[in-house]
Amino acid sequence: MKFKSLSLKNHQTAYREHRNKVNAKHILMLTRYVILFEFLFILIALFSYHHQRVENFPYMRYILMYTILICISFAMNRSAKYMRSSPHFYRLTTLYAAFFISWGLIVSLLDQALYGHLNAFYINIVAIMAIVYMEDRDILLLYLGETFVLFVFLPSVQVNQDVLVGHYVNTIVFILFMVIASHFHHKIFKRQFITNNRLKAQIKENDTMAEELKRAVEKLETLVIQDDLTGLPNRRGLEEFIRRISQMDFSDDVPYSLMMIDIDYFKDYNDTYGHPMGDEALRAISKVLSSELTSLNDYVIRYGGEEFLQVCIDKDSTQMPALAEKLRLAIEAIGIEHRTSKCADVITISIGIASSTVHSIDRLSEVLTQADKALYDAKTNGRNQYAVFDQSQNTPSSS
Repeated sequence: MKFKSLSLKNHQTAYREHRNKVNAKHILMLTRYVILFEFLFILIALFSYHHQRVENFPYMRYILMYTILICISFAMNRSAKYMRSSPHFYRLTTLYAAFFISWGLIVSLLDQALYGHLNAFYINIVAIMAIVYMEDRDILLLYLGETFVLFVFLPSVQVNQDVLVGHYVNTIVFILFMVIASHFHHKIFKRQFITNNRLKAQIKENDTMAEELKRAVEKLETLVIQDDLTGLPNRRGLEEFIRRISQMDFSDDVPYSLMMIDIDYFKDYNDTYGHPMGDEALRAISKVLSSELTSLNDYVIRYGGEEFLQVCIDKDSTQMPALAEKLRLAIEAIGIEHRTSKCADVITISIGIASSTVHSIDRLSEVLTQADKALYDAKTNGRNQYAVFDQSQNTPSSS
């Protein structure tokens, strides 16, 4: 991925903001060290000046240069703290870099009469190259411009032609390598930004995909526990309901009851009216069963085929017959024609009831078996009725 692919304005803006923040961080570090060292140099120069360690040494010139660098660096330090978010901070950075190198250039010119080297100029360029990230165009203009000024004024302070030629050659080679180093330094910085941006985008995309997957799983789980035809929970939904009830803080003697509900002669209905009509009948019956739920702790599921199961928490065997009869009459009142039924001329239901207490909710299969026995008894005795499993006699009784 090339940097040109990030030519969109929002990417460019993000990159410039990132570069400003990094430059501000590095400049804060640079200016602190510059202020510290230049202050030490001022103390050394004042001590040497007081004791006249070197005669005819321009102490005051150097002290003035140190002071100027400290003042400008302090101002830049403040700017790096408070202007790092400004779009103009990059230009301020290049101005400070130009000043910093120019300062080294002037000190190097002052050094010619005493030492004959360009260390201050070279050191300041290396510091800018290593610490500040700048565009190739700005680096080239800055380095070549400073070098041109150096070459113009250097002959006036360096009279030794051999040293002067050496300075020219060494500086040209040095500047060439600094331009190359600055180019790759900035290029690597850009690549890191692009890589980090790509990783952030990928992480964001992965998070989005994970969220979508989570929603899909939740939807799938809903579909798994829900019957497509009737919209009622299925046997898997019953397991989830039992798990939820098991976690609730009920006392052990709280009762619960099951009603196993079967549509009378439903196979004959399908054979006579067809499966599409049978599906419509199932939907209508499911709607009635759901509408008759009287508590959040009541639960109705499609148990399979034409069978339904209703779980009623906090209702015992004495309360269930009235509810069963209400359901039976409600289904009969729908008036869905059933000419081949042997117990009525409309669709009816048979119901088997069994009860227990919540402390045995984990033994639901036993109570289901009892409800199924009661349902069998209701169907055997003519259908369109309910039967209650008698716990004391372990037998169902019809009504």
